Parts: sequence; C-alpha cells; structure tokens
Amino acid sequence: ELDELKSVSIILSNNKRFVIYNLRKEGTQPTHHFIDENTTYITVATERDLLALFYDITKNESMYVGWNLREFDYVFIKTRSIKHNMYDFNKHVWMDLMSLYKRFVTSYSKTNIVTSFSLENVAQHELGVGKLDKKEALWGNDMLKEMEYNLRDSELVMEIDKKTKL
Repeated sequence: ELDELKSVSIILSNNKRFVIYNLRKEGTQPTHHFIDENTTYITVATERDLLALFYDITKNESMYVGWNLREFDYVFIKTRSIKHNMYDFNKHVWMDLMSLYKRFVTSYSKTNIVTSFSLENVAQHELGVGKLDKKEALWGNDMLKEMEYNLRDSELVMEIDKKTKL
C-alpha cells in the first residue's frame, strides 16, 4: 500500500496558491499561514483532512494539471481517496503536462531535444531554472521548506505550460 499523502500544492485558475500539509497528529486543528496575498500554507491533522480540504479548495476547478500526473499523482491521490471513501473521479479532467510535452513539443521540434522528461530537466531546458533542493527540502525537519518545494513544482508546471502553450 502507498504511504500516506503528506502534502499537496495547488495553484487555482485565479492564481491563488495553497499548500496543504498533513501533520499526522490526530486532533490538531488546521492552521493557516498566510505567506502573501495569493499564497496560503495550511497544516491539517490527518490525510483525510488533507484530502477533504484539497477537494473543497478545488471544487470550482474543471481540471487538475500536473507533471507525470498520470503515472504518479493521479494514482496516488486516487488510491488514498478510495481508502477514505472520498471523491468522484469523474468530476475533473486530470491532464498530464509531461505526456503533452513528450507528444507535441518534442515531436515537432528538431532543436527541442531533452535527454530526460523529469520536471527538473524540462524546467532547466525550457525556463533555465529548476526545482528547489530536494535533499534539503524533503529530508530535513523544516516543514516550510517542504511546502516551498511542493509549491515550486506546481509553479514550474505552470511556467512550462505558459511558455510552450500546451
């Protein structure tokens, strides 16, 4: 079985940004950390709380967009949602930008050749910038660094989409 969902990052169509972080501490009240006028980090007690808030925040969105969404995020979120008896997976379109990039950007360009389709590699190739340091963010004990790392991934996906017009 897949491990618990620890966090999700969301950028809504109105550019509001959220990161929801599972503290894994039953009975803990949700806490909102307002980073700026468009960005909120929220801590919750359990995975079920995280998923409930994720679906509530995104209820007015028509689709979820991500990198390697089909192979990782969709499977992971669906598995964890089924465990908690949550969410109808026919409500949203799940669009995998990595699949679109592979199919359209690299297929029609002789000069746009990448050696790997990892988010890091494509972001470096398309934008000249990459992800935050994974080791520092995910294996330290700094919750805010983990949240920043997750949000940066979402921002890179949006920036790649904007630049390549997928």
